[in-house]
Formats: sequence, C-alpha cells, structure tokens
Amino acid sequence: MDFAKYYSDDYWNQKVDPVSSHLIIINRGPWMLFGIICVYFYLVLVAIPNFMKNREPLDLRPYMLVLSSMEFGIYAVSVPIIIFLGTQDPFWMICKVNSHQTMLHEFIAHGLFFYSCMLLIQVTRTFIILLRKRKDQDPIYHAISVAFKLILFYITIKYYPRGGATFFPFTQALSSAFQLKYLVHTSLGDMFRNEMWSSVHVIWIKIIFSILTIIHSVCMIYFSCSGPEILKYGTAAYSILEGAYFYNKLKHTKRKK
Repeated sequence: MDFAKYYSDDYWNQKVDPVSSHLIIINRGPWMLFGIICVYFYLVLVAIPNFMKNREPLDLRPYMLVLSSMEFGIYAVSVPIIIFLGTQDPFWMICKVNSHQTMLHEFIAHGLFFYSCMLLIQVTRTFIILLRKRKDQDPIYHAISVAFKLILFYITIKYYPRGGATFFPFTQALSSAFQLKYLVHTSLGDMFRNEMWSSVHVIWIKIIFSILTIIHSVCMIYFSCSGPEILKYGTAAYSILEGAYFYNKLKHTKRKK
C-alpha cells in the first residue's frame, strides 16, 4: 500500500512548489489529469463521431455565442491585469528566480490554475466542431492542442509557477482573447460579417505568438534558466508544432481565395 501511495502521489510531490501545493488536481499525482485526457480523446475519437455518423450537423451558434462571450469577458478583464503586473515586475522575463514566496507568486499560481480550468471549457469546443461537422476545422488538432497545454500547465503550476515559465501561458491567454473576439462575431451571423476580423488575422496572431514563444523557450534553454527542463523543451516543441500548423493553415486559406 505504501509503495502504491508513493508512486501515485508522494513521488510526484517531492518538488512541488509551496504556493500551489494546496490546489486540487495539482496536489496529487498526474493520474487524474491523464484520466480526464483519456476520456476526452475517447469522446473525440470514438463516442461523438459514432453518435453523429448518421445525423445532420447541429446548429449550435446560440450556445457558441454564450460560451465565447463568457470566455472573452473573462479574458478581457484578466489579461490587462496580467499586463499591468508584468510592467510593474516583468516576472515572465526573469531567468533565475529564487524560491522566496511573494504575493505575486501566489497570484500567478492561482491565475495559471484558473486559466487551466478555462482550458477545460475549451474541451467543449472540440465537441462543438464534431457536432457541427465543420470541414474547415480539425477536431483532432484541437484535442491534441488542448491536451498538450493542460500537461504543460500542470507542470508549470505544480513545479515552477514563476519566472520565465509564465511566458507561455500568458501568450496563450493573449492569443486566445484575440481568437475569441473573432468567434463571438462569427456566432452572431452574417449581419456582423463586415465588422469582424478575417480568419487570416487570427492565424497571423497565432503564428506571431508561436514565434515569440519559440524564441523565449530557446533563450530559457540556452541560458540555463530556472525551471524544469521538460517544461522548457515541451513549450518549445508545442510552439513549433502550433506555428507549423497555423502556417500550413494560412497557405491553405490563401489558396482557397
């Protein structure tokens, strides 16, 4: 029993950061997170496709409008706060960070945890893509992207919610805010078509933030900055894949025009 408990919980909590050790899911081993991801992929790859096999696409625009508006409202409030704090203390650009706890570190840890919960809301977007049978959207990529970010954020919150490790979640939140503005207008229908950004603008924003995160991750690795190595390489790998995906999508979009 002690052996099982050690490898299920205690082993993963040996280097947990004190400011986040009390947070649900974070204060245990990664098994609950992996369980959520496994159920998520089962629904995306098996359950929902089988359910929609002989059914017409569903019109979920009212639900999408409510969901996107709620998320955009949260980002519209939280992102400026993070930017203000970052200008007072540029924590995401600090390479070497000591373990001294401050109120800012606690705020960052809780903010990252809240953003991870927002990612769980994004899980429903994958379901929406499948239920609407959109040919121009890739539910598999969306599922992999969300799962990858959940794992990276789990590592960040649990082991190092400070310093340069916070740059990736911040850029993801910022690019999500721009994307949600586009999704809100899309959900409103054709009468707002002239007022919304084109999908090309959103794709370019994604590519730019991917490049910035790649550069930041390479600097973190090159200068041996504080933080888990798996987090630095994982962030770089995710950003490269995201940038390549949206660059390919940009070429496909321009070809269609």
